[in-house]
Amino acid sequence: MRETTSRTAGPIPHVLAAVAETPWAIRPEKLQAIIELVAARAAGVRWTDEEISARLGAGRQRPAAAAADGPVALLPLRGVLFPRTNMLTEMSGATSLESWRQQLRGLVEDRSVEAIVLDIDSPGGSTDFVAETAADLRAARAVKPLIAVANPDAGSAAYWLASQAAEVVITPSGAAGSIGVLAAHEDISRREELLGVKTTLISAGTFKTELSPFSPLTEEALQAVQARVDDMYGMFVRDVARGRGVGVDTVRQGFGEGRMLGAKRALEEGLVDRVDTLDAVVAGLRKPGRAAHQPAANAAGHQTVTPQSTFVDEAAALHDSLAGLVGRARTLAELRAEGRLTAAKREQLAAVLAALDSLDERRGEIRELLSSTDPNRHADAALAERARFERRRHNP
Repeated sequence: MRETTSRTAGPIPHVLAAVAETPWAIRPEKLQAIIELVAARAAGVRWTDEEISARLGAGRQRPAAAAADGPVALLPLRGVLFPRTNMLTEMSGATSLESWRQQLRGLVEDRSVEAIVLDIDSPGGSTDFVAETAADLRAARAVKPLIAVANPDAGSAAYWLASQAAEVVITPSGAAGSIGVLAAHEDISRREELLGVKTTLISAGTFKTELSPFSPLTEEALQAVQARVDDMYGMFVRDVARGRGVGVDTVRQGFGEGRMLGAKRALEEGLVDRVDTLDAVVAGLRKPGRAAHQPAANAAGHQTVTPQSTFVDEAAALHDSLAGLVGRARTLAELRAEGRLTAAKREQLAAVLAALDSLDERRGEIRELLSSTDPNRHADAALAERARFERRRHNP
């Protein structure tokens, strides 16, 4: 296949098309900023790193590598998310998911790390590699305590990832949500007409140029883009539902329906589990019994228990976790003056109740184990046998 275009004034159109028409899980205003940046870059404009960071809202601070605070590791997720390192990640403080996933795996394999906290401040980004990263987070969550903190914002793809943690926390001034996928098509045919320019594409392949910016989008092309967006949205919603322990319909018909929600609303809608600061989350994990007795991964990826961990320690940690669940549930109920819970929270609490019922069965198994291994379980029979022996000895 060979494709050529005539030169036009202004930015290179196919570069813009490649950016805009890719499905994005990002806040819409940030996608517009990215398109403007790429257009300016293609037109020869060179902005400073600070200007780019300011436009993308990623300049609060550059992404840092994972850092351990005692047994607790902080893994920052900052700025716009891209699948791999590129011009924008280098200049704007955005995040490469390829590099980020490597850091996550390193923390999971590190025996000195007993809990992982995701420090999130991102509007979302490209959908590429997000589902794969979400799967990595679910796997990590099964090995070590994994908590995500919207600090302050977890938008779109960033929330997609946050929702896979065992617990999602939001700082009081934070926001979370923007669950949705979007793409854009720019039609510059009218602009070319005003400039007296006409671009002719020569291509092979029935649909090769259907998304060309040099002509209006056909209905067939629109449906093709919509189908791709819908597929990615379905993947997004399923992962959020799985991570939060709710039904897919609950996510589609609630959870902000594409809007960013402040801390209070995010809690009420079930996007997060509690409102707290990053420092408080880390401090809580550093308390004895909180993170130290969870399964760790060995070199083969299998779960092991640290040598210092005992059944008593783990039982205490389980008790604390259950007490925390009940405490948060009471807080949720009290948040609503009418005494009712959202459908999402009811589903989550029903799942907790089912888990507790299962624990009752495990309690019976432990009791049976104790009973069967009780050294005194045959004491009465032994005493009776000894009495019979003594009677026969003294009365042959």
